[in-house]
Amino acid sequence: MIDSLMLSFAAAFGWGFSPIFARIALKHYDNITFIVIRAIFVGILCLGYILFSKNSIRKQITKTGVKSKPFLYLTLASLVVFLGSICYYTAIYKKSQDTIIISLISYIIPLLVITLASYIFFGDKINSKMLLGMILTIIGVSMVVYYNPN
Repeated sequence: MIDSLMLSFAAAFGWGFSPIFARIALKHYDNITFIVIRAIFVGILCLGYILFSKNSIRKQITKTGVKSKPFLYLTLASLVVFLGSICYYTAIYKKSQDTIIISLISYIIPLLVITLASYIFFGDKINSKMLLGMILTIIGVSMVVYYNPN
């Protein structure tokens, strides 16, 4: 459990700095150029991971084959991430002074969506304190958006 939490904090820290770096880069590139260069760079990193990983992805695919249903969900997840990236970085590109608002909406609202979708599709448990937390989150994000001086 501790390992998962530490990895989650590391991911959150990286994703927290991502909009800052993106805002700086988007001063020099348009949104689509930024997204394409970023995707190419991520692809190169993934290829490096495949080549040097002890958990060989090639072995797993060779062993289990490419099954159509999981591959469909993988494709849908990739498409949604791609479209989300276009929307997110276009929003920052067009309104860079609102990076805080854009990031709050883009990072907090998915937590609510994930929680509700996990309940609906996977039967994950939601208790009254979690519901209260989600309501407070919505109120908090709404207040930040409403009282934003930008």
